[in-house]
Amino acid sequence: MGSKIEVSFGKTGYPPAATGAVAFIPSHPGVELGTAETTGWLGAGQQLYEDATETGMVELAVPEHGAVSYDVVAYLKDGDGVMLEGQPVQRLTIQAGDGTVTLQDAPLLVQAGETVTTQTYARPSWASSPVEVPAPAPVPRPDKPGSDDGGHVAPVAPTVRPILDMSEVRDYVDKQQRILDAKRSYRARMRSIVPPTYFYPDYWKPVAEQNWHTMAQASEVCPFLIINPASGPGEGPGSPQHKDFTNQLKLNRGEYGQKIYGYIRTGASIGQPRDLETLFDEVRKYIEWYDVDGIFWDEAYNGWGDQAGKEEFHHRIADRFNALYPWMPTIVNPGANTTAGMVGTGWHMMTFENEASLYLTDKYLVQEHYKGQPRQMFWHCIHDITGFEQAVQVLRLADTLNVGILYLTDDTIWEIKDGVRSRTANPYDRLPAAWLWRLQIAWAKGELDDYLTQVDIQRQNLAVLQATGAPAEALASARLKIQAMTGGN
Repeated sequence: MGSKIEVSFGKTGYPPAATGAVAFIPSHPGVELGTAETTGWLGAGQQLYEDATETGMVELAVPEHGAVSYDVVAYLKDGDGVMLEGQPVQRLTIQAGDGTVTLQDAPLLVQAGETVTTQTYARPSWASSPVEVPAPAPVPRPDKPGSDDGGHVAPVAPTVRPILDMSEVRDYVDKQQRILDAKRSYRARMRSIVPPTYFYPDYWKPVAEQNWHTMAQASEVCPFLIINPASGPGEGPGSPQHKDFTNQLKLNRGEYGQKIYGYIRTGASIGQPRDLETLFDEVRKYIEWYDVDGIFWDEAYNGWGDQAGKEEFHHRIADRFNALYPWMPTIVNPGANTTAGMVGTGWHMMTFENEASLYLTDKYLVQEHYKGQPRQMFWHCIHDITGFEQAVQVLRLADTLNVGILYLTDDTIWEIKDGVRSRTANPYDRLPAAWLWRLQIAWAKGELDDYLTQVDIQRQNLAVLQATGAPAEALASARLKIQAMTGGN
């Protein structure tokens, strides 16, 4: 293993992709994969052709027997230098005794008018190669993601999959467009308000009593919601449960455009990590039953203390998920700040889930390794808000942190059972009071200062009415306006 082999990189062009996007053929380095970068600025309908062929000596493993496959993956960076999801462009196969391998690219898709940088490299493929031939024994592959035994790859002929025909190109471009659409939605927002929506559908209730309708009306700043039929996908088609959730999604997703994530317990943080086959069976059900837009992984490790070194569990989940559904975003919920090892296990991480009083005194809300990450990666859920002034303090603090998704509620985790006060209640079984919902929406829209100015105006108006002996009706009306904005006087 480890012999040098010669890899020839051929480049060609494809017809332009759908309106507003282009097929982009990446440039390859000639000596070592992963070192060269090419930046392209492309407009709608434009296309980049590269006809030259480069040959270089590249260090890739050559097996003593049988064959091994490599996926060639190109990574895109957006205009801000943020690395996007890797896009597979081809698979090359190396058989024992090989000295030269030729690779022909498939297209990458970039959005019209977007500046991107490509980085291309080869990595061992954990999927079987497409062409099989008889051989004495399989080649062991200990680096297969998501497998304890390492898996095996059947020996293959020393050939490379031929260049894609146009039907494959269209399928590939469609898939890449889905990835770009998801990434664009992720990057477009600076701030969002997202409740952990663990409550049941309520579309049949009067509109004023519907939690889901209230969230739908805030879709401008509430881009996605979570469905949790039964700590997982629950009962399938034909069940009343499935009917209720399906009808609810017709409103929130179909009418208001909110993305839907499916809730799945990983069992990690409670010391009972579930096996990957079970987890991905639930992923399959969510996709087949509800066509979800993403997955919410609950009960995640945070990597500290007795969870140190266990982050790899979530990377195995992420590797497998991204290979199957690269266009689907994910949320990982450790409920607390994490080690650096948890970064990259999901598009979003819930890194605080606790009481407001603790939020205001927590010195570790932003770890050093969070700095430089997009703020939409981080989600803070703060419950047990005691009043208007505390809520404003929380929002002001969030202004100083690298956090893009927030949720504040006056619902509580505390309850009294048999005279004993304990943290056993569900703080997410309802939406917050109307004033608190309005306040955090104003924060998400960048209108918090305007909101607070209006509160001050209403309070000053009340003071003037009191000083001038205004009628009781006028005083009551002024107090109601303040109460609607602050929950009190």
